[in-house]
Amino acid sequence: MFVLLISPQTFLPVLGRLRIALLAGGVAIAAYCWDRFRRKEPLAPMTRELWAAGALLGWAVVTLPLSEWSGGSLQILADVFLKALIVFWLLRVTVTTLGRLRVVAWSLSLMAGVLAVNFVQRFSANPTASRVFGYGGALAWNPNDLALTLNLILPLTVALFLVNRRPLVQGLLAGLIALEAGAIVATFSRGGFLTLATVLILYLRTLHRRGQWKWVIATLIIAVAVVPLLPAGYLTRLSTIIDIQADQTGSAQERVGDTQAGTTSGGRAGCECTTRT
Repeated sequence: MFVLLISPQTFLPVLGRLRIALLAGGVAIAAYCWDRFRRKEPLAPMTRELWAAGALLGWAVVTLPLSEWSGGSLQILADVFLKALIVFWLLRVTVTTLGRLRVVAWSLSLMAGVLAVNFVQRFSANPTASRVFGYGGALAWNPNDLALTLNLILPLTVALFLVNRRPLVQGLLAGLIALEAGAIVATFSRGGFLTLATVLILYLRTLHRRGQWKWVIATLIIAVAVVPLLPAGYLTRLSTIIDIQADQTGSAQERVGDTQAGTTSGGRAGCECTTRT
């Protein structure tokens, strides 16, 4: 996960030639399989999560011939989706204790902080740019991908904040939460905003059910207070979620074309849009 998120090969090109992500993943898989073989135990308990992941993989393979762009779909399946499934499987079979879960949550939160700081710095250095891109790795360069990645890690950071009682640790985690949320906003990603709003609503509901009103009130106050601090043009960008034709970049219209191509038969527009993107 460190290699995928932080991409040290971006700063040390020699690491790129060593294929460190493949090396780390290969060693992890081999070590785990050897341990299970030595213990004469199955490779993995087939839980609901693994069955669901396997079903998604099967569905992707079966529907591959029906794709608008079979070559591109195969590339995404082999280069991105399979790697994601392998990482998911490794996490599922190795993170089996509360202590390991805390280590993973802390590691991801700290790495997300690095990504957020880097992106906020880039955004501050280019205030007039319509969109700012991240650095290096596949999960951090595209602003939409970065927003999604930070949104996936943000709940883990919030969870660590809620379960810790030490003021210094809570202060660090509060700073990480602010950085992650700020970076998501700075990406100008509409999907990132919708996911961030969903995370906020779900946490407010959970805190309300647990009777933790102080955090509910504090979160609402902060959410209202940061509205005047939003980047210029951010609310206009969000308005194109509803008023699609108002998007002057054409991004919203292309996504509508992709959606229509994915839900209807025929129509090459979706393929063309995906290729341009």
